[in-house]
Amino acid sequence: LEGPKQPVDQDRFLAMGGARSKLEGTWDTTPVPIKDIKNEEELYFDMSRKSRFQQYQVRRLHGVFRRACALGKKQDVITSHAFCQFFSNPQADRQGEPANTRGRRNSRVSDKSLNGEAGHGDGEGEKKKPKRSRAGLFFRGFAFSESLKLEVFVRTMDKILNGDRAEKVGFLINCLDPRKSGKISKEKVETMIGPLSGSLAMIFSKNPPINSANGPEGEEDATPSSAYCATEKFRVWAMAEDSELDIQRVLKPFDLLPTVEMEKAEIKRLFDSAEFKVGSTWFVLSQRWWQAWKEYTSYDKKGSTSNGLAKNNNSAKVVDGKEGKGKETGKRRRLRPISIENADLAGGTLPGELKQGLVEGVDYSLVPKSVWVKLVEWYGGGPEYPRKTIELGKTKLRRVEVFPLVIHVFLVDSKTGETESGKEFAQLLSSQTPIAAIHMLAKKHFQINPQLPTRLWVSQSDGDTRRLTGKNPKRSRGSPEGQEAPETTEGESQKAPGDPVETPDSPGDGDSEGNTVSIGDCDIIEGDILLIEKSDQKNSKGGSPWPLDRISATHKDWRKLQVGDVLDARDKKGVWYRAKIVARSEEKKNVRVAFDGWDSRYDEWISIEDESKFAAPGHHSRKSRGKTDNDTERRAPTSRGVSGLSNLGNTCFMNSTLQCLSNTPIFNTFFSGGRYQQDVNKVNPLGTRGKLAHAFGSLLQQIWSGNSSVVTPSSFKRAIGHHAPRFSGYQQQDSQELLAYLLDGLHEDLNRVKKKRMTNTIEAKGRPDHIVAEESWQTYQLRNRSVIVDLFMGQLKSTVVCPNTKCGQVSVTFDPFMYLSVPFPRRTTRKLLISVVHIAPRAPASYVITVEASGHFDHVIQALSEACDVPAKLLVVGEVYKHKIFRILGEETTMSSVTLRDIIVAYEMPAPQETRDPNTPVLEVPLLHTRKIVSPEGEGYSLATPQGLPLMIEITDETTHKQVHQLIARALKPFLPKELTEGWFPVIRIVDKSASHLKDEGPMLLDSKKTQIRPGDNLLLVWKELDVLQHYHHATNIQKWTQVGNAETAGIGVHDCIEQFCKKETLSKEDAWYCSKCKDFQQATKKLDLYRCPEILIVHLKRFIQRSSAYREKINHFVDFPIKGLNLSQWVVAGSGDSDAIYDLYAVSNHMGGIHGGHYTAYARNHVTNRWYLFDDSRTREVNINNVKSSAAYVLYYRRRH
Repeated sequence: LEGPKQPVDQDRFLAMGGARSKLEGTWDTTPVPIKDIKNEEELYFDMSRKSRFQQYQVRRLHGVFRRACALGKKQDVITSHAFCQFFSNPQADRQGEPANTRGRRNSRVSDKSLNGEAGHGDGEGEKKKPKRSRAGLFFRGFAFSESLKLEVFVRTMDKILNGDRAEKVGFLINCLDPRKSGKISKEKVETMIGPLSGSLAMIFSKNPPINSANGPEGEEDATPSSAYCATEKFRVWAMAEDSELDIQRVLKPFDLLPTVEMEKAEIKRLFDSAEFKVGSTWFVLSQRWWQAWKEYTSYDKKGSTSNGLAKNNNSAKVVDGKEGKGKETGKRRRLRPISIENADLAGGTLPGELKQGLVEGVDYSLVPKSVWVKLVEWYGGGPEYPRKTIELGKTKLRRVEVFPLVIHVFLVDSKTGETESGKEFAQLLSSQTPIAAIHMLAKKHFQINPQLPTRLWVSQSDGDTRRLTGKNPKRSRGSPEGQEAPETTEGESQKAPGDPVETPDSPGDGDSEGNTVSIGDCDIIEGDILLIEKSDQKNSKGGSPWPLDRISATHKDWRKLQVGDVLDARDKKGVWYRAKIVARSEEKKNVRVAFDGWDSRYDEWISIEDESKFAAPGHHSRKSRGKTDNDTERRAPTSRGVSGLSNLGNTCFMNSTLQCLSNTPIFNTFFSGGRYQQDVNKVNPLGTRGKLAHAFGSLLQQIWSGNSSVVTPSSFKRAIGHHAPRFSGYQQQDSQELLAYLLDGLHEDLNRVKKKRMTNTIEAKGRPDHIVAEESWQTYQLRNRSVIVDLFMGQLKSTVVCPNTKCGQVSVTFDPFMYLSVPFPRRTTRKLLISVVHIAPRAPASYVITVEASGHFDHVIQALSEACDVPAKLLVVGEVYKHKIFRILGEETTMSSVTLRDIIVAYEMPAPQETRDPNTPVLEVPLLHTRKIVSPEGEGYSLATPQGLPLMIEITDETTHKQVHQLIARALKPFLPKELTEGWFPVIRIVDKSASHLKDEGPMLLDSKKTQIRPGDNLLLVWKELDVLQHYHHATNIQKWTQVGNAETAGIGVHDCIEQFCKKETLSKEDAWYCSKCKDFQQATKKLDLYRCPEILIVHLKRFIQRSSAYREKINHFVDFPIKGLNLSQWVVAGSGDSDAIYDLYAVSNHMGGIHGGHYTAYARNHVTNRWYLFDDSRTREVNINNVKSSAAYVLYYRRRH
């Protein structure tokens, strides 16, 4: 019943044979035989072939049909009485009645009333025809008998929902004149449409009496002429272009499947009503599918309305991206997306786990729960990825937690104190999950008696282990040397390293489960492991009932550090392991430690005075954990400093920045050598009391120790996430934003100014630049003096001129800067590569066209038309994805939705024949290719994998099977061998857009029958001759096609960007400057110049720009920058003393991908070997200096030449 990862809904349950025991009763959950379900599926395929519905839509209609049948206590037909109950429209029939009574009277209308038979009189014995209800009139449009079958129901709904205006008006006339009498009564029209007015009222006035032998009683009708009108006269009025008839409103009760405008309006309403509050649920949706849906509905089109379809439109027809009857220039139909496809987002092994590295706006979008439910109701598909909105830190920053933590929980053996083999489980949990909830979850999973006391521990990825008591969640974890000791909380005493922390235990449990402390509060990150231990009085032997406590007591003599002692030891990298002392030095000041599971070459000599390196056995390590860190982490790097950084989950942005800073001259030795510790400022309220500096220093010490080729920066990730909540979690971030925070945070932690004075902004007021600049710099250093200021800080001259001619005030200030964020020179055009499949004998080719960077795709189609010399109306442009045409790029497609990585193919269509009606709608049908079809689930299922480049043909409703064969042969001819053996032609099957279901009864024959291809269908060409298919693959390799035009863009250099940064500009209204002389905000002119150049110059290329409040764009242009000899003299103020500032590049932070993120790497020059290396998370390799320049360069790091 569920299908592929889809929840059971009522419609699907009923459609598969379920039924209700009563109208408002419970579900009848009697299992439906598999055979019956397959019969239902065959029925859906058959119905979809005979209608314009897709199979999932037929399934939904069948569910509705079943519910209506149940009202009449029938299984396979809808009675007229049940129909009235189900489709009555209380808002139209019972205006003014209480809501709880509306519809009841209609539902009680007798079948006799519906049939037009006499009902009860008015109390005086005379019989009158009762007024028919709207539902009763509608029923006559479906069936003239007393029951309605499924096939008739679906066929009629096809006219109502998919038909053009003529079909809908025809249905309405069938309702008003079911006996084909040639006349329509005024009473019925008022019941169906409402009070007569305007032109409708006029057609019922001054009519001659209508005589008919086919009246209700078979007699001549001499009713007054104003009570009736001729059926054809009503049809002409209804079909007129200026008709007042709103056919969509009249047929509103049958809006069981939404139209394009209904979908767009409903989704907009749901988005507007969604609340972004803590605890609200949002769903991850494939960006590719979401973009296809927006293209289908023109969701992003400005000025689009939600008032329903135009009166005279065919609702299934879309012309030139708009709904309407259309002209000759392209009667295109927008293709409705197939079911939601989120499978590409899946990653990992746990249900609901996403692939790492996904980027919002590129790979996925977030939609509210209400939107997701509605989309699934309309389209089906999945899988679903619900995510909660959380609140981070003291700043109360709200965000959707797209990447929850993967938490592993182990059970500690009561006898050995080690983790039991196979006793573990993993769970996907939010960082806001209470520790108490995890505790209860672990108890339930390991089937621990709820009354049995238990304790929960966290074994961190850096080797440290601590209790989770809920009383001091943010205790120090693995503090490096020089860092202050953890604070003691109430009920806890500060123990020597290695002893478990003792805390008062609540009755019945070792850790109180009543607290609300969460995973995030305890600084638990991915890679940490939770341990749960049970109280065991049986094996306590009079001692502690806790296994880990008994281990500590058993090894109480470990502090003597004798040869043969087993204990936990921390290596040079800072990671804890089970270890054994194998030797002592002659002076007995050092011991040689062998780490469990590692070769003797990794043994280390450790001073016995360094107590931070030793702990009781089992406290920090576990036997089963063994080599949690990869073997490569124990191998020495190729050179000191060339160590990769483990990706902790979308932390490539952090790793890229850390590698650049790690290779910053002077700066790296300042931290790796421990010199930073003497500058730690523990009283600065703007800092972290040295915690960030200690975490950064410890990390650089590990990187430059020369012991590990890969380092896990979990402690640093934890520290920066704790003090800057926006960098916690595992969503992709911006490396430059992290750099800005990190340098500022390190500056405050290492600020040598303990007490800051109040200072004022220094204005020039006509004084010489050198005096004002020096005064400003000295004033700045009254509050800021650190290694960050010494190395990274420069000074800018800012000149602001008031535009008021009567004022003319000039303000000159000198401001410090830590980095230069330089914009790109403005460009209004972009280049696109489009491959065109021409009509034979013209060979296919690829064209590079220059078009406007914004707007819609209409100017792209026109430019392509001029480039390839093909009329625009004969070009159909599509995006190819996974060997299928994913979407048609029409005139309304926005340029922002087309990325550089999209494969765009245009198909030249043959000119229409002169004999064809120019208003005949045409349908573009993609041609997919495959080697074979696998049908493991029987007829109707297709598991074909499309291959090669898809092609396209155009057909009409009059196209025959034979003509389809001819069109396909003509499309294939340019790409096949000249000499073909007999029987080469592929088998033709009709499939849905995803090529996952067959929609025909068998291969298409070479006959004169009209094709049954519907909008959204594809033709699948099943090739029998493998060599022919291989030849086709080779011929359709678009990378080998002739390219017309130059894809390279005009070069941009970093000099151009700096020039743009220093260029005079007029401030916007939002950034208006307050003129102290005018006493008002002014749109002044502003110019920036360099005055004091820093030792380390960081240049941030502003690739991400905000086009609007809801739209960001990334600039992917290549920027040329010098590796040696960046001369800033032309932008430095003359006479500043820094006019000879020349810089050499030493590191680059790269960004690959699109908007909002992607993947980050780094290039850096190692000062030990003087060679360049690529740092890609944990992977490192030496590279040629010429590889450093690329279009991915994002942040450039330069050192001043001396």
